[in-house]
Amino acid sequence: MMNEVMQITKHDILLRDVLKFEQGRIKLMQEERMFLQKKVFTKWINSFLERVGMKVEDLYLDMRDGRMLLKLIEIISGEKLGKAHTGALKVFWAENINKSLDYLSNKNENGDANAAKYALLQWCQRRTSGYEGVKVVNLTGSWRNGLAFNALLHSHRPDLINYEALQPRQHRQNLNNAFDVANAYLGVPKILDAEDTGHNSFRTYHQVQQWKVNFKSPLRSILKL
Repeated sequence: MMNEVMQITKHDILLRDVLKFEQGRIKLMQEERMFLQKKVFTKWINSFLERVGMKVEDLYLDMRDGRMLLKLIEIISGEKLGKAHTGALKVFWAENINKSLDYLSNKNENGDANAAKYALLQWCQRRTSGYEGVKVVNLTGSWRNGLAFNALLHSHRPDLINYEALQPRQHRQNLNNAFDVANAYLGVPKILDAEDTGHNSFRTYHQVQQWKVNFKSPLRSILKL
């Protein structure tokens, strides 16, 4: 009985030592990786800051007041973010950092919007590929004669649009035909007028986006028949 207890104790001690060794090794690897990342990131930052005679020695200490962060963003973006606070109080540091974060947040939102427009254009290009007289490259002029709208509808519901009968020069008729059919048979509200098409990219985007959503929900179209 005593031998069994001693064996269990030795086994537990061995496992504990192995676990402690592994934990120490993992911690060391993490510290080495953090050190390497910090070193690489510091070099990258300095490659920009050296243009204005600034340099980061300690990433955490030198960037904490937000002044170098503001300058870094200005250099990369080419835009002015305003004068940084130079006071030693942490409230000034927070203002500098918040100014940087606000700028990056706004840029990110704009980037998301551009990505959404690009994705919608790609979707339109796939749906209208092969249709005569249609070449979708933007959300303005590509839609002016109405053929792109009709091609989109025809790609989804060919029974609703007689595409071959459309005349490229009859802009207003083509546009009204597409909008009226989409409203009557697909239940998509008309938010774009023939006069706006080709000039208002914002409304064109939302009109086409509504169609895209509807195309993905065929049951809605069936119920409108």
